[in-house]
Amino acid sequence: MRITATAAALATALCALTSAEEAQAGTSAPTPTPFGVTHTLSYQNHGDDPYSKDKKAPNTDVTLYPETQNIPLDPTLSHLRPPPPRIPSSFDIFVGLSVFRDGLRCGYTIFTGFKRARNPDRLYFGIVDQVNPDDLKCLDEYCKLAKVEWPDDECKYKSHIRVDEHLADDSRGPTLARHYQQKLVGDQEFCLQLDAHSVFTNDWDVGMMQDWTTLNNEMAVLTTYLHNLNDFIGDDGTNKRTLLNLACRSFGCDALGVCHVIHCIIVLILTYYMRHGSNQEFPFHDNDCVPMSGNCCRTLTLHCMYVAPNHLPHICQTMRGGNGLVRSIGADLILQPKHPQMSALWGAGLSFSKCHAEKRVLVDNHNHWVFDGEEFLRASHLWTHGYDLYSPSKVGSVVYHNYTSVPARFEHVKVDQELKTKEQEMGINRFKFVVGWPFQGLLDSFDLEKYPWGTARTLQQYLDFSGITFEPGQKDKGSCKQL
Repeated sequence: MRITATAAALATALCALTSAEEAQAGTSAPTPTPFGVTHTLSYQNHGDDPYSKDKKAPNTDVTLYPETQNIPLDPTLSHLRPPPPRIPSSFDIFVGLSVFRDGLRCGYTIFTGFKRARNPDRLYFGIVDQVNPDDLKCLDEYCKLAKVEWPDDECKYKSHIRVDEHLADDSRGPTLARHYQQKLVGDQEFCLQLDAHSVFTNDWDVGMMQDWTTLNNEMAVLTTYLHNLNDFIGDDGTNKRTLLNLACRSFGCDALGVCHVIHCIIVLILTYYMRHGSNQEFPFHDNDCVPMSGNCCRTLTLHCMYVAPNHLPHICQTMRGGNGLVRSIGADLILQPKHPQMSALWGAGLSFSKCHAEKRVLVDNHNHWVFDGEEFLRASHLWTHGYDLYSPSKVGSVVYHNYTSVPARFEHVKVDQELKTKEQEMGINRFKFVVGWPFQGLLDSFDLEKYPWGTARTLQQYLDFSGITFEPGQKDKGSCKQL
């Protein structure tokens, strides 16, 4: 059977796709956004009840342009750009975890962080461990795993872990814990915040850095809600988001001896996407292709497995939570993002930035019992201080989340109920006061001057940017659009 030189070259190129995808995961040099790259954001308008399947509108697809997302829409300001990044030749990364009675999973998070990093010696963990006397402790659980993995050390990398331990029954919610967490940051250059039940993949530190670097923005913050780990992580730590096993063997020819390689590939790809969901394992076989010319596709064996989240989370819708404060509605999805995409909202499950963001924009430790509202306060304070938020691309999608039930929740701690009611009222009213809402009852106004809005942009500008409104009777418009 005769294969033309062009066909052979194409076969070689196709077989190289796997290594190209692996390079994109953390071994290739970062590049700026290529000209003409677009993303498709798919979202649903959730209506009055975001948790009702009956009230969701059909999916809306929006085209986004990461190439122009850092260019102001105002033509008179279009020459302005964020400051370029300053990246030392050698730097450390701080990873902050706030843990509530979840020592077993926290220990595994730290373990995968060190074991699967390209440069584990440059990692430093800061752990706020909220435990009761009989609870498993995060550091102890990590050390058990480390002893098995590195038996020559009593607890390898222990000196790179700082722990601030608190009694779990003294917990007052995530903002107080994040406040303590910020105090553990040292002189590291980059800071990563995660939930304490996350799992890393191989070379995660390289992939995260590459994604951040491509933004060409010193003030960039990568942030989102993470995908469930599902089956996306191999036993060896492999990130299975894009596995393409291409066995390029032979291409069939028609009666005239012409090999229709390109035609066959197109049919294979279309057949796959028509028949199989993006999150399923499926190898191509000869009989999965419908031959359109001669016996072309019958003799092309292309084994392809794509098991990754084909869509990555992008937070762009908000609602009002049970306490009336701003709450993000889960995450919508961007199809195959090749570049980080600008966002208006911040997700507590992943936040990666320069550490000066943690030192300049402090978390208010007086919003006791506030869960809904925490992420809005963080996003708006970062943004008004000049920071820009982005959801990661495939390159930076290197950490997954364990969404199984948490062992315990801070809302159920043993505390005097009269005191809790009083603290809840003051925490909610503190939120309302800083955003200019009317409120009734007690207010904790202590240290408000330590947690100001930034001066780079105003709160009202942030509300306009994010589509959030505090006007009575009006609903948030969201930010599922080009920003």
